[in-house]
Amino acid sequence: MFVYAASGMQAEQASRIVEQELEEEGLTPRRLVTERWLREEERWSDDPVQPDVEEDLLERGYAPWEVRVECESLREAHDLARQLREEGYDVSRTFTYVIVGTETREQAVELARRVHGRVEPGGELVYEVQPQTPFAVFGGLGT
Repeated sequence: MFVYAASGMQAEQASRIVEQELEEEGLTPRRLVTERWLREEERWSDDPVQPDVEEDLLERGYAPWEVRVECESLREAHDLARQLREEGYDVSRTFTYVIVGTETREQAVELARRVHGRVEPGGELVYEVQPQTPFAVFGGLGT
């Protein structure tokens, strides 16, 4: 059973009423829990604190933010990837795309301004599908 209240005092009053009703019915609850919603943390007070999504990705070795740059040529992409690696960034390059991982959104925005890229959430898997190719889901078979 869940009872919601607008304040701590109303929650206490509701708890007493529920306990009284249960007692009158001869029922014994396994447990009575009073908790509150922690708006800033977006969780209930008895829920365990979860790691920040960005921290979790970093701990698992993934960049939480990425800067994606589409270069004009393979040479330009190669040169940009090399330059950014020399600056200490984790870089992935595919054809004319350069993808650079960052630890924070602020770092990604700053880098994107400098290299004319686009900031995107990072994560474990990045992939693209050519929308004009109906068989792309099969790895390009039939194209």
